[in-house]
Amino acid sequence: APGRAPASPRRRRRTRGAMSGVLITASRLANAAMADAAAADALGPEPLDVEAGRELLSYEPYTLSADVTADQAIFAINHSLDTLWVLVCAFLVFFMQAGFAALEAGSVRAKNTKNILLKNVIDACAGALMWWALGFPFAFGERLNSSNGWIGANNFFLAQYDQQATTAGNPYPIAMRNFSYTDTTLSGFAFWLFQWAFAATAATIVSGAVAERCRFVAYLIYTAVITMWIYPVVVHWVWSGEGWLSAFFVQPNTFDSTGNVIRGTCTGVCNRLRNGVIDFAGSGVVHMTGGTAALFAAWILGPRIGRFDSTGAVQNIPAHSLPLATLGVFILWFGWYGFNCGSTLGISAGYQETAAKVAVVTTLAAGAGGVTSLALSRAIEGHIDLAPSLNGILGGLVASCAGCATVEPFAGMVIGIVAGIIYVGSSKMLKAMRIDDPLDASPVHFFCGIWGLWACGLLSTYTNVSAVYGDTIVQLATGGGYWGGFYGGGGTLLGVNIISTLAIAAWVGINSCIMFGLLKVTGLFRVSEEDETVGMDISHHGGSAYEWQSGGPPDGGEDEDELKKPPAPEEAVEEGMARAEEAAEEKA
Repeated sequence: APGRAPASPRRRRRTRGAMSGVLITASRLANAAMADAAAADALGPEPLDVEAGRELLSYEPYTLSADVTADQAIFAINHSLDTLWVLVCAFLVFFMQAGFAALEAGSVRAKNTKNILLKNVIDACAGALMWWALGFPFAFGERLNSSNGWIGANNFFLAQYDQQATTAGNPYPIAMRNFSYTDTTLSGFAFWLFQWAFAATAATIVSGAVAERCRFVAYLIYTAVITMWIYPVVVHWVWSGEGWLSAFFVQPNTFDSTGNVIRGTCTGVCNRLRNGVIDFAGSGVVHMTGGTAALFAAWILGPRIGRFDSTGAVQNIPAHSLPLATLGVFILWFGWYGFNCGSTLGISAGYQETAAKVAVVTTLAAGAGGVTSLALSRAIEGHIDLAPSLNGILGGLVASCAGCATVEPFAGMVIGIVAGIIYVGSSKMLKAMRIDDPLDASPVHFFCGIWGLWACGLLSTYTNVSAVYGDTIVQLATGGGYWGGFYGGGGTLLGVNIISTLAIAAWVGINSCIMFGLLKVTGLFRVSEEDETVGMDISHHGGSAYEWQSGGPPDGGEDEDELKKPPAPEEAVEEGMARAEEAAEEKA
């Protein structure tokens, strides 16, 4: 029971003894009951006691206490359901980190497994602290009178709370700033957790693009800058109540029913662009942000040793474990339902229907993307390969994020088909430009993310937009429509979504060029040629991720004294360089 002290070992033993006695007694009673039942069967059925049956089936209707209205009770139930829903979806999105870890570890060479896994672990650990300290305040810290539509600046370290009256279903007199119990059916802490899981995803995308050659200190720097600065600004633009691209924009001089200010008197730069961008689950906010940073990181860092020959032809560097990569993709697909469906931020008041349809659109986009990329790969390469299909699935999922709530299910299939084509084409284009992206992070997240935003501007229907975002966003003050261009909504929504892609690409691209350029100039970005040749695990992390790479126990023995120790880093580097020289001589 909550608040009860744990039982001592002696008390637990007495409890187990008492429980044994209870079980024995229960067993004896059960045996006696079965004997009585057998005797009753022998005597025949007894007459039915109708009045006794009525008494057993009767019940007293539940009535609310005098100080709780029906509306308050319903609100309390919705608050519990919505908070539980967002928490579960946040757990699913966080579970995607396991998918990223498996995908990235399986897609690199065995000698770099420990390095890439460590980066995924730190994304979650350090990302939580950085999102708590600065990331969330910059993204959602509403500033009322001093807001400017560009960046938030409030509730650092989650240190600010609002006083609130205790009501039915809510015993707490305080709430996280901007999340009063009476103003929303969602706990602010559940919202924080959900948004942290998104932030961790954006930072993880970059690690795949710089795999097998990026220094760990550089990784720590860029993940901190993305989580605490680059990504939160984009979030504030699109998903806060004050952002200049936000569909959830609250007009200046807005007050609630009790006279409390919701939005201050800021005007001018506080106004948004039309009715805001529709990016329901983050094709632009999350995936374009991570994909843009990944693209510039891979370009500035340069290709892996041996990826391109002297003529620029691509040299195959096979993944060391496609089974592990496949498992990672399936985990990501599973977690994506939390990503997209959870973006309803609630399951009550009709949003359960939205969440269900979002799941269908997400599924069709993923399936269509996987099949399309597989077919294109077969047509281009002449054989059926696994890796293109895996990334095609991810490309379809990325593209589905923006419009998954505002398009019809068949449109999800269309989005996935085009995403598969875009993935294959952009992957080929980057290789032709000699940009080495080991995980194809930028083709999947950047290029397919752009398509997701544009597809939303073309394929969103009036009914879906008004159901999810409200009637006020559908009609412009000028009388024009604000839904998909292919459904008679005009080109305004598409235009705003195109502007948002340019703004996100510019913001992230400029910051990435500065950050990665400084890392390269200072020598902090890339490991030495010797370390890259021997592998990051041995040269930087004290040994291989796999026992067989260290030799293993000779003759299959299990004696710890017989285990072959891994070579010292200096010996490993010399051995790796010798192998590289031998390979170069053989080619010559």
